[in-house]
Amino acid sequence: MCLITPLGKVSISIDGKEIDYTFKKINLDRLCNDVDARFFIIVPFTPNGKNHQISCTIKNYHPSSLDEIESGERLVLKSFYKKNTKLSIGAIGEALDNYDIITIGYDYENNYLSNGVSYEILDFTKTNQFVFAICWIDDYTDENELQTWFGADPTILH
Repeated sequence: MCLITPLGKVSISIDGKEIDYTFKKINLDRLCNDVDARFFIIVPFTPNGKNHQISCTIKNYHPSSLDEIESGERLVLKSFYKKNTKLSIGAIGEALDNYDIITIGYDYENNYLSNGVSYEILDFTKTNQFVFAICWIDDYTDENELQTWFGADPTILH
């Protein structure tokens, strides 16, 4: 089963090879009560001492000039726009301070893709579970568009 969003199907890939996955719908809360849908995906992966990439992308998505990185503390998040819809994909990631010094350490890195975000597994990675959160508003406004940021923060889901 695959998650279908207003911007397209969500693809989970390991090293560029699409994999099957399950997703879970998350209830809305006071920080994102205007959003139309909110989901999370947990990808189990056993590191083997080699570099790998686990990505969450929107298949066949054509980037918009409005697309933007909207990260926060412990949050890697990119938002995508199409007509009146705003969709955000979040992952748990490193926080940098004003001097680009890592303030919270993880044993992996993250990357922003033109159509999603990824976890970059390193040779010393021990983490074996990688979480993505996806949230969208079908008719966003200047007043409610921030809600996808809260809705796609996987650190709030645990």
